[in-house]
Amino acid sequence: MARKKRKTSFEALLLLLLTAILITLIALLLNQMGYLTELKLPDLPILEHLGISVDKADDQQPSAYTEGEVKVCFIDVGQGDSTLIVAPEATVLIDGGTPANGSVVYSLLKEQGIKRLDYVINTHPHSDHVGGLAQVVKSLGKGNVKQVLITEYPDELEPNIQSWPDFLKRAELCGAQISAVQLDEVYDLGEGVTLTILGPAKSYSDMNNNSIICRLDYGDASFLFTGDSDADALRDINNLGSQLKADLLKLGHHGSSSSTDSVVLRMTDPKAAVVSCGIDNDYGHPHREVTTLLEEKDIPCLRTDLQGSIWAVTDGSSITVTAQRGQKEPLLISAK
Repeated sequence: MARKKRKTSFEALLLLLLTAILITLIALLLNQMGYLTELKLPDLPILEHLGISVDKADDQQPSAYTEGEVKVCFIDVGQGDSTLIVAPEATVLIDGGTPANGSVVYSLLKEQGIKRLDYVINTHPHSDHVGGLAQVVKSLGKGNVKQVLITEYPDELEPNIQSWPDFLKRAELCGAQISAVQLDEVYDLGEGVTLTILGPAKSYSDMNNNSIICRLDYGDASFLFTGDSDADALRDINNLGSQLKADLLKLGHHGSSSSTDSVVLRMTDPKAAVVSCGIDNDYGHPHREVTTLLEEKDIPCLRTDLQGSIWAVTDGSSITVTAQRGQKEPLLISAK
């Protein structure tokens, strides 16, 4: 009888252990898929003996912010748009690429130890800009997105894409405040870092021109983000007397010739440019007219299709730009 009892106890223990392993594996899978964002795993040394790697949540994970610096990442999301800003007292995400790239954006946030976004900006509700935001907001979880900023547009331009209402729903469930941007509104990101809303200057009949246009300033360094706005929309902003000049220009509409011409480059006067586009995309972005114009004006241009995600780090007096691949040495830009 004693042997039978010991055998039964062993079988119960084995069953309990296998159940714990199964639950852990399921939790790991859900975490990788973005359904669990604060995964707490029990100590199961046997998993290591079985060759199973367990990444436990690390509450001491370092912040992406480095004292005295502002970081901007132009995330490689293929034929889409997504930009991360890490400032002293706020973290900002502008757009989230296509629905297929929400996981790419969220993975970058995890790598950088970013568990909360103070501002999520959707420049305009086209799928290559808003598509991935629903997954990002969902993955971050309730209470981890403070404010969502969107653009206003005419009723007749209401987009017929599921990712737009999905994003708004997720943002609401997350507890984020959702509001339309106001012209000339300035957001304080801490220690003298500001994000200023420059556009759209008015309501347009084309959704691209209703894109949110904003400028990031820190010390003497400046960045201009133009969404998919075309050259006329930028001229309208310039006619209002707004400051469009910037050291680093993110070219509008993925480098389309409708967004960047000699007048735009004269108004913005950039020292370098960035294009977010996909490899061999169907639109021919960036257009040859634009790249030729940049070459003629001796403006260095970095591209996510060729170089992957691009990081720009500034201390307020200079900007150091590095690419994920295909770059021999960092690009150093003087902001003075």
